[in-house]
Amino acid sequence: MNLTKHHKLMVLYISESNSFWKRVRKFETGRHVDVIDEKDVIEMTGLCRETIKNWRLGKPMRPSKGIEVFRYTLEHLKVCIERARDFGRANEIEYAALQAIISACVQAFDTGHFDLYGIALTLGISVSACQRILDSAMYDARPLLRSVYLPPAPKEARARDYAQIEAEKYVGVYLLWAKVDDVWMQCPMSIRYLQEVRDGRFLRCKMNVPVLGQADTEGAAPYLQYDGFAGASDKTLFCTFERRQHGPIDLFHVVTDVPDNLGIEAITLGGTYLTSIAKGKVLIRRTSKEMSDPRHTYYRDLMTNAAKLLMSSIEVEDVEARWNQHATKSGQDHDGAQRPGM
Repeated sequence: MNLTKHHKLMVLYISESNSFWKRVRKFETGRHVDVIDEKDVIEMTGLCRETIKNWRLGKPMRPSKGIEVFRYTLEHLKVCIERARDFGRANEIEYAALQAIISACVQAFDTGHFDLYGIALTLGISVSACQRILDSAMYDARPLLRSVYLPPAPKEARARDYAQIEAEKYVGVYLLWAKVDDVWMQCPMSIRYLQEVRDGRFLRCKMNVPVLGQADTEGAAPYLQYDGFAGASDKTLFCTFERRQHGPIDLFHVVTDVPDNLGIEAITLGGTYLTSIAKGKVLIRRTSKEMSDPRHTYYRDLMTNAAKLLMSSIEVEDVEARWNQHATKSGQDHDGAQRPGM
């Protein structure tokens, strides 16, 4: 989420962490205020809850609306000072100080020439608090890293329709092979559907990983379940999984190339993986593009029964050959490392 300086200023201004509002409340009531909530901000800015939410999520904001908000707060202060005078407890010095703060915000908004941290300090927000407020707004809109989201839609396309079309290129049932030391693990994996998070969209994934050291003579093994997400650029697919079961946290990261023939069913992708204890070669092959049967029979059968270690030399040679074929296209050496200059 890329915000303009004007937008960032307004996100700071309407934040409940903006200590300026505590000063206004104390000026208004004569009592110290420990906590400011959204209702207080609404009352002192004239904004509705939906507008505050949209601005924090990075939705478009008219600069003139920002000026209106500052003016509304000034009017609120005028009402406060008149009431205070009626009760004989007016604090003219604090009134002038609060007016000066709002005037500084208006001038910054009008000219566009201002230091954001300087304005934050004027509002009583420290630099570190300013950074936290802006980061909170950014991650509220997109809670994950930018690279995990599907590419933004072209200007002429509707964002959700475009994302759905992009998602359909990847959705399906896969087999993932990861080499741990000298052993290839076979992990059934699915890229399931398009998931929306505020103003971002990514692919929801699932994977079952066989437990090393517990395989029978044919390689079948109990498995651990991993949930995850995938995102893609024009040339790269990123997948991140986290183990579902209770116990130590384990993350499983996968990076592969995206082939030119992405639309066909049996695509194969070569790349590398990284976990908390291992790293190395990875190969992914889509076995079914559509989970069209209403009971997902094929999907459930694969996810339940396909997790294993490769014990047959024929299976191992086949996976090694496929990895060499596909990973070398993306600048990978045969040990899973990137070739110099790539």
